Amino acid sequence: MQLRNRTVFITGASSGIGRELAFRFAEKGCSVLLTGRDRERLTDTANAVSGTAIVADLTSPDSVRSLGAKVAADHPDVSILVNSAAIQINGLFSETDPDRLFNDIALETQVDFIAPIQLCGLLLPTLRQQSIRTRQPSAIVNLNSGLALAPKKSGAVYCATKSGLLTFNKAFRFQLEADQARSGADVRVMDVILPMVDTQMTAGRGTGKISAFSAATGIVSGVEAERNTLYIGKSKILRVLDRLVPELSGQMFRNA
Repeated sequence: MQLRNRTVFITGASSGIGRELAFRFAEKGCSVLLTGRDRERLTDTANAVSGTAIVADLTSPDSVRSLGAKVAADHPDVSILVNSAAIQINGLFSETDPDRLFNDIALETQVDFIAPIQLCGLLLPTLRQQSIRTRQPSAIVNLNSGLALAPKKSGAVYCATKSGLLTFNKAFRFQLEADQARSGADVRVMDVILPMVDTQMTAGRGTGKISAFSAATGIVSGVEAERNTLYIGKSKILRVLDRLVPELSGQMFRNA
């Protein structure tokens, strides 16, 4: 996939993988449109890559709707959507106050599962129109985790949202393949399966993390290669184990 002169919309771009993706796509000649909650850090990233910042809170469905409408109206040239934003709330149900648990489930599900799907729906008309106009494929890139394949006990909701996103992507890909046959709009749906990445979300947890720079570099290379599923770093090993020894892969991160 040719990236030069494209406009890429990246969520979660205030820090971590989203921020690194802004730099990597900009280096490929893309215009970058960035969103996140932290105005100061988001603006800093946007300025560094000569991009555009839109402050938005994905924990709010109303904010997601407004964000989608603004991007569609003000940036009709967007041809790549990257859903990078995510949160992870670790804990055991049996050890968490029910009221806090209730709120945490809603928050984590909204950011990690509902918001990405909502943005797919809100921006699909823009992505389809760009593909038809330019006669080039558009793309939706949903960042995921090896925990979608091998969940851990302390992150039940996070793992469930990531597994659900994989299933959504598969069905959504079927829809868009059928739509392409009818309309000619070529919109690709790409899964990114990441290992543990050294970000604020994983601070103090685990060893052997890859850098956000390495993760972003691998993602952009995979998008260029038009792969439906991108396995980054050590997640490639998990892919093999999941096929050959599923019992082992299912236990790998149980106590992570």
